[in-house]
Amino acid sequence: MENNFWEWLLIAIVILAIFNINRLPEIKSLLESQFQTLSQKAKEGKKELERKVNETKENIAKKNEAAQKAKEEKAKADQETTQDLD
Repeated sequence: MENNFWEWLLIAIVILAIFNINRLPEIKSLLESQFQTLSQKAKEGKKELERKVNETKENIAKKNEAAQKAKEEKAKADQETTQDLD
């Protein structure tokens, strides 16, 4: 699939060169700015994704701590109940 991209890009460049040779610098600048924008958005998306992953990990850790605490409290309550019955 990646080869198809480069083939189509080469075809597009050849067609542009034939029909719009004077506009190639303008098109190059446009493509560069679009690529920079895309690159910046990708970096922002990566940071956002990392933030959400870390947030999710923290939430899981908190839930695990709460579950462990509830389990310990239940065990303590069961132990007290057993002691009361004796």
